[in-house]
Amino acid sequence: MVNKNYDNIPEELKKLKQWVCFKAEQEIKADGPIHFVKRLINPYNGKWARVTEPTDWAFFSIAKKQMQKYNCDGLAFCLTKIKGENIRNDIFCIDLDKVLEESEKIEFTHFESYKIYEMFKGKTYIEYSMSGRGLHILGFGNLDKDSRNRKDVIEMYDCSRFMSLTGDTTPDSTNFLGQVESELKKANEKYVGKIVPISVKVNRGELSESDAELIEKIRNSKQGSKFSDLFDRGIGSANDNSANDFALCRILAFWTRNDASRIDSIFRQSALMRPKWDKIHGSQTYGQLTIQNAIASGGATRFSKK
Repeated sequence: MVNKNYDNIPEELKKLKQWVCFKAEQEIKADGPIHFVKRLINPYNGKWARVTEPTDWAFFSIAKKQMQKYNCDGLAFCLTKIKGENIRNDIFCIDLDKVLEESEKIEFTHFESYKIYEMFKGKTYIEYSMSGRGLHILGFGNLDKDSRNRKDVIEMYDCSRFMSLTGDTTPDSTNFLGQVESELKKANEKYVGKIVPISVKVNRGELSESDAELIEKIRNSKQGSKFSDLFDRGIGSANDNSANDFALCRILAFWTRNDASRIDSIFRQSALMRPKWDKIHGSQTYGQLTIQNAIASGGATRFSKK
């Protein structure tokens, strides 16, 4: 584990109202090792926070003060595409997970991660992750809409994600966020790639809402409570992530009139999104199969005749 040094976090981030606290909780699965899950905490009231809800976010100074009050383990910054006062929607983070040797020097165990680090060092803010064996690279820039977010140990996000920051900077880090969108897009294209279109038969409806507008409509519907638990918190009636994935996709199938691409787009913004979604199972990804099964399960869709 690294030593947190929040004084090193760039002022561009500290002055924004995009901070929450988090608690690291043990999660034990029958078929795997013990690992820790980070639960977001609202700095104002100590309750769960949502990565997609600005009213749950605070300024850095407030989050840091409240972190001790609510016995939290650290601070996290929320990436977003939402526009608002004291909010920036053009910040990205690259998360390189477990790519370093356990030593005092930056020695990579993953070649592609080393090449990404070389592209950004000296140009923007870079820190060690909580484990000390990963890196976070933050800067100003946006991914293309058809960019994938993950491949192997490389993750790249610019919205609907939180990053638990440490302030434990690398020797080649700057003390500011660099304007490195060009480097971001080159790194994503070369080392992560583009989203492969989902090829399942869909019934496209006459829907003109943006994702944000549709999500808000679902929140205000009779399904709102269930949807919010799944979408914002990643929890559902089943103690099983796969069952919760299916449940969220069924809700989205209803509201999008079985539009598989739209279901995929909105699911990727949810708290349930994880690397397994893009894992290949035969000729399709887990996410494609889940969406296909949700659509195939039938049932009425929005605007359909009963």
